[in-house]
Amino acid sequence: CCILDTPAFDAVDGVLDERRDRADPAFLPFVLLVSEGSGSGPADRAWERVDDVIELPVARRALLTRVSNLVKRRMTSLRLRRTVADLRLKERAMDEAPVGITLARATDGDDNPMGYINGAFEELTGYGQGMLGEDCRFLQGPDSSDETRAEIRTGIDEERSVDVDILNYRKSGQKFWNRLQIEPLRNESGEVTHFVGFQADITERKIRERRLEVMARVLNHNLRNKMNL
Repeated sequence: CCILDTPAFDAVDGVLDERRDRADPAFLPFVLLVSEGSGSGPADRAWERVDDVIELPVARRALLTRVSNLVKRRMTSLRLRRTVADLRLKERAMDEAPVGITLARATDGDDNPMGYINGAFEELTGYGQGMLGEDCRFLQGPDSSDETRAEIRTGIDEERSVDVDILNYRKSGQKFWNRLQIEPLRNESGEVTHFVGFQADITERKIRERRLEVMARVLNHNLRNKMNL
């Protein structure tokens, strides 16, 4: 908070804009002290930079209250700037995450409309921003397990974590195995307001697992035959 009388205000008039620009986007208050009955004041252009004018003489408590209010506004502005910066950083982290991320709104019905999808989700599924407002079940198809679908729905209804492997479909119709994790997000009152979902393509892992299962069955079959002989 910059507190200046008229001569000082006129003296720094040339650097006020620069000082405000350095503080931007946070609020930086300038207070002008004016002597009672003084006929002179700062240049007309400077009045645009004044956030409060205090006429002297002024009681100490009144002066402290006026300045304190401006300082509180300044602190609020700084906290808001930090909050916005933190939110932008977190948004960048989500946007650039190597796994698909979706954010869906909790509702009383069966649908949980998505309000956010990141780039990895678009690359994984082929679906973009046009699917915002839709429930993520559009990824499911004829070969998606009914049991797994029911497990996902139950977890959401019970507002708890979900961790499943489900066969999903890309926009092109191609099948892929999706490692789906869903976490409920709660507000300060403990109410679930959103669900965040994480998706990862585990198709190659599933293929390897099936190959190992087949190999194990063949080896087990051959071993039993040799033992019988």
